[in-house]
Amino acid sequence: MVPRRVLRLAGLLTVVALGFGLFGHASGEIVRCTGRDEAGLCWLRGSHTGDHVTWAFHDVPRSGQLVLEIAALGDDPSSPRRGRDVGVCIYIGEPGEYEWRRLDATLRSEAGEGQVSDYPLRATVAFSWNAHGDTGTMLVRIKQAVHCEPYVGFDDHSVAVGRRATPEPPTPVAVEPAAEEPEEEPEPDEPEPEPAPVREEVCVVPSRLGCWAGTPGEVCAEYDPFRVEARETLPNSHNPARPIRLWPGHYEGTLGGREPDGRLNDTDWYKLESSVGQGFVIWVEGDPQLEFDVYIADICGIIKHRLEGAPESIYCVIPCREQHNGDTCEWLLRIVRRSGQGSYRLSLFSDDLDS
Repeated sequence: MVPRRVLRLAGLLTVVALGFGLFGHASGEIVRCTGRDEAGLCWLRGSHTGDHVTWAFHDVPRSGQLVLEIAALGDDPSSPRRGRDVGVCIYIGEPGEYEWRRLDATLRSEAGEGQVSDYPLRATVAFSWNAHGDTGTMLVRIKQAVHCEPYVGFDDHSVAVGRRATPEPPTPVAVEPAAEEPEEEPEPDEPEPEPAPVREEVCVVPSRLGCWAGTPGEVCAEYDPFRVEARETLPNSHNPARPIRLWPGHYEGTLGGREPDGRLNDTDWYKLESSVGQGFVIWVEGDPQLEFDVYIADICGIIKHRLEGAPESIYCVIPCREQHNGDTCEWLLRIVRRSGQGSYRLSLFSDDLDS
């Protein structure tokens, strides 16, 4: 008898191959699974395990704009109400000594209320493809981005690669002249950005999470990132499962270029911990030629604040108002290269909250 979850995933995969409207989609098969093999599925159990699954697709076009359609099953026993989304890293390459391309995506949950096991996950990822070799084979590898997200199950047909079908142009239809339309209501103005914290005489951390252009001296005069003679050099930390723990202090990192193993140095992950009633003020300044994004997430990788296309100098406030794990808050700070390359300076200050 075929297990129920395999039949359920097979139904989802029919949607992938047909309902999404791909044409010329290549056939794929799993060639490597380092996760748990159960009932015909390869289960990934979080980024900390190193689990990944790799498919080989044959007869793939040598170049063009392609689409990955992904369908999987989620298992999220830690969620009391509904199975969660899952962040994944997708690596696309080909046989031989060629560079792999990385894409980040979210498998969106389609779980119903109370459904935490065997619930559907889907994603659509568009990308440009330009093969280097002549094998006609594309390799697609998927691994999870965060260690405490749901387990994810895949099989041979969980991923379809093809081009999006172009819809037929509609047949012209004669219509009566339209009646005069009423004037449209003006769109409401966009909300004003959150104001920056007010500078305090006594150093306390504001209880409002966010990032602003400027320096932490705008929060308190004692938070001066320039009164330091030397900074600790940070190693590259591209793995969210093993972020570098930071303490209050002054640091320097780099983004851009390649590491000794050929990997692109495009992101750094850091971990922060503080007690309830305390918080951090962080300052980041990049070289003029380095453009970067800053993300603040909880320990499960759920983004709480982001600042994309950050100016050269920013400061962020991360308060611990309620416990996340025992009597502490745990945060992930991610700095992502957007363009250019160079160094960035990072200073971390900690104090009690203002209330």
